[in-house]
Amino acid sequence: MTRKKPLFFVTSTYDDRKGKYDRMGKDDGLGKHFDSYVKNDRLVDIIDKELIHKVDVEQLICVAKIAIDCLRESGRERPYMEEVVKRLQELHFMEKYQRERTHLSSELTKELVNATPFVSNNVSVLSGRRQSKGF
Repeated sequence: MTRKKPLFFVTSTYDDRKGKYDRMGKDDGLGKHFDSYVKNDRLVDIIDKELIHKVDVEQLICVAKIAIDCLRESGRERPYMEEVVKRLQELHFMEKYQRERTHLSSELTKELVNATPFVSNNVSVLSGRRQSKGF
């Protein structure tokens, strides 16, 4: 398997005033704007408002930073695709772990809320408070 890096997309546009083609890359256009939004902690400003409530913003920022790394003009500075895959997999596993942890926590909370208190020596195990003798 050969190691590959993301290709850097470069276009040229014809400038009538100069009478020549100008090169456009990361420093121009969408890549530059995307990069500036991420660097200035304004990524949520360009994300669809309906989508922003359905995703983990911190994870979205991490994916955006990976994308910016892939946009670097110099091939030496861009990550290998296997590194990109590894970083995305790490994010996926972290998100999955957090989701499972949250689910288990909410299930435990439900069980504790619905549990019948066990009273031993007039002290409730759930609340830690002394129960009255009439209990």
